[in-house]
Amino acid sequence: MIIDRTRILVSILILVGFLGVYYVLSRPIEAEYNRLMVEYVKKKQEVEKARALAKSFEKLKARKDSLEAVFREQLQLLPEEEDLPGLLDEIIANGRRAGVEFLLFQPQPRVAKDFYDEVPIQVEVRGTYHQLGRFLTYLAYARRLLNVRNMSITRENIPGSPYTIRAKFLVIAYVYKGKRPAATPSSQKG
Repeated sequence: MIIDRTRILVSILILVGFLGVYYVLSRPIEAEYNRLMVEYVKKKQEVEKARALAKSFEKLKARKDSLEAVFREQLQLLPEEEDLPGLLDEIIANGRRAGVEFLLFQPQPRVAKDFYDEVPIQVEVRGTYHQLGRFLTYLAYARRLLNVRNMSITRENIPGSPYTIRAKFLVIAYVYKGKRPAATPSSQKG
């Protein structure tokens, strides 16, 4: 019986010894395992973010190409320097076609902006309400970008012409400064 107790006691001591050795040896391994798991989760999140960015990059690139095409198209509405005299002639021709009488047509000093200049033109015309409306419509549908600002309309007291009005306003013509961007291969795919 003493032998059996001794065997059990020795077995328990050996078992405790193995557990102690296991605990001492496995502790650093478990700590390293936990550190690697945290690092793995972080890297996995970074990879997921990178995949999401890669997907959005293609969408953003397509959007950029689309916006560049629209920009080039809209840029055609801005005359270049050498087109300005023709544009001024077109404004006058539209006024005459509408039937208004020009009392003043005076280009003002340019106002520089980012990539274009504003060329204000002080205009004063006389005509009927409908003639003025036609003239403004012609300006709105001109082949180049124009803007009308600071309009004032007054009634003219002309004997025999009870429906005559006088309008004063600024026509803003926009002139592109610089060279037009060349078409890029991605924009020519159309």
